[in-house]
Amino acid sequence: MDIHEALRFSYQSLRANKVRTLLTALGLVIGNASVILVVTISLTSRDYILDQIRGIGSNLVYANYEAGSQTATQVEADFVKLADVEAVRQYLGSRINAATGVMTNYDRMLIGGREQDIAVLGSDDQYKTVRNLVILAGRFMDSNDVAMRNKVAMLTEELARRLYGNQQAAIGQILKLHGLQFTVIGTFKEKTSSFGQSELTSETVLIPITVLRYFTSSERIDPLYVQVADASDVPAVTR
Repeated sequence: MDIHEALRFSYQSLRANKVRTLLTALGLVIGNASVILVVTISLTSRDYILDQIRGIGSNLVYANYEAGSQTATQVEADFVKLADVEAVRQYLGSRINAATGVMTNYDRMLIGGREQDIAVLGSDDQYKTVRNLVILAGRFMDSNDVAMRNKVAMLTEELARRLYGNQQAAIGQILKLHGLQFTVIGTFKEKTSSFGQSELTSETVLIPITVLRYFTSSERIDPLYVQVADASDVPAVTR
């Protein structure tokens, strides 16, 4: 049977079984469309998840001290310190975009007529870069604020709203932490919310780490963040 005879026979068969032909063609169309749809959803979901991760902090490496066991003796010398953060910056140089440390403390603040515990974080001017923070009003602390130990504070979006009604109204306000007066210079939020899984909560005050150091019994950086310049260099920088 030559090709022309085969094509004529196939055509006659299709015409003789129109319903079956239609259902077969419909099955092929639906099958192919389903495969394309599943692949498209998978790729879109992957890109969305990657964007969310990058929003929290891209090429991010973090380090913190953990004792060998719960009963292990912890001494102040074990902890990561400000000098270690500076050493990381100098040693890694151009391989990183930024390195910063975080110290955590707590204080009580009057909000809505009642006192409640508020997280007080200490960090420096590179924290914004590492954590991809979005400034909503005012400004972020700069290197001069850190070096001069200026009593300035930044509030999370939710805390600024609860205390002063909106972001802009918070700028220039005076709040008291550990008995000292701090001037609010900015409000911020995470570019992608970590839903309380990081050191940032919905109601957090951020101040220069050089000031928070006065309120802590020991100098403990937890965690230390490093943003690597090139994603391919993350494993080496981590080591």
